[in-house]
Amino acid sequence: MPVLEISELGCHLATFRGFVTLSVKGDEINRIPFEHISAIITKAHGITYTQNLLVKLAKRNIPVVITDKSFMPVSMILPIGAHHATAKYLSAQVAAKMAQKNLLWQKLIQSKIKFQIAILDYCVPNRFYLHLVTFLFAPVKTPPICTAQIGRVLLTGILPPFKRPLNPL
Repeated sequence: MPVLEISELGCHLATFRGFVTLSVKGDEINRIPFEHISAIITKAHGITYTQNLLVKLAKRNIPVVITDKSFMPVSMILPIGAHHATAKYLSAQVAAKMAQKNLLWQKLIQSKIKFQIAILDYCVPNRFYLHLVTFLFAPVKTPPICTAQIGRVLLTGILPPFKRPLNPL
């Protein structure tokens, strides 16, 4: 199920007969059934919600993530009363051993790198970069260092060279 990202400025979210409705300046621009939504992420300024919508989202176990102006999550509306699964997942994350957390982190970094490789292959089909990234990707033991190295290689493959100015301003 897709994640609904709201990036329209001044958007109003409401519910109508089993649908999430998105309106701007009183005009409805979209209508999505609840069954097609797994989460909602709000990324724009001036978004408003109805209480009725938030209650129906909670009853359907659909979280709402609220981001700031730099698109970083600052708050989540998690359904807790209607479904026990959310509490179970959060408890499992807190109770996980450090080794398990490190393994999950490693898997997350590996999938992130795979997506970066796919983007590089799409943008710049230069096999040299892919071989270099694959070589660096093999021993993912220290994810932050590995991510930085691979990010540097990928960015030099996609973007033009960047040099800091000697005299900033």
